[in-house]
Order: sequence, then structure tokens, then C-alpha cells
Amino acid sequence: MNMKTSPPQSAGDAIGVPSDGSDAELAQFWSFLLKRTEKRGKELVDSWKGDAEGILIFTGLFSATVAVFAIESYKQLQPDSGNDTIFLLT
Repeated sequence: MNMKTSPPQSAGDAIGVPSDGSDAELAQFWSFLLKRTEKRGKELVDSWKGDAEGILIFTGLFSATVAVFAIESYKQLQPDSGNDTIFLLT
């Protein structure tokens, strides 16, 4: 059973308002479209905000961890013994 629906013929048909082709119908259509777009835009922005917060938390923790390892590794550095060998051989 394949039911085909025809596409809306006017702005009013798209939102379920009787079509009379008036400016009021177009105003109602654009108002409806604006509300839907604002809602979807807010949802996207909130989603991006949550993602950005997660990324910032991760990078902060990661950089702190790397800094701790770098500081501890720096304490264990020793002078290059190859320089002493070269100096003694020349």
C-alpha cells in the first residue's frame, strides 16, 4: 500500500493553514518558520557548548598531566657523557 502525498502548494499548506494567498498567511508562515529555526538553532548551540566544555576539560587535564611528567623527567636529566669523551680524545 503505497500512499503518495503531494507537496504543499502554498506556505499555508506547509503548516496546515488554509491557503488564501494573503499577506497574513505569509506572515503566519514566516512566524512559524522562525520559531522552528530558533528552536533548532538553540538546540545546536547548546550541543556545541557541551562538546566544547568537554574538550576544554580534557585538554586542561592532559596538559597538567604532561607538565607533571616533564617536571619530574627534567630532574633526572644528566649531562651528555659524549661531550666529555670528545673533549678527552682531542
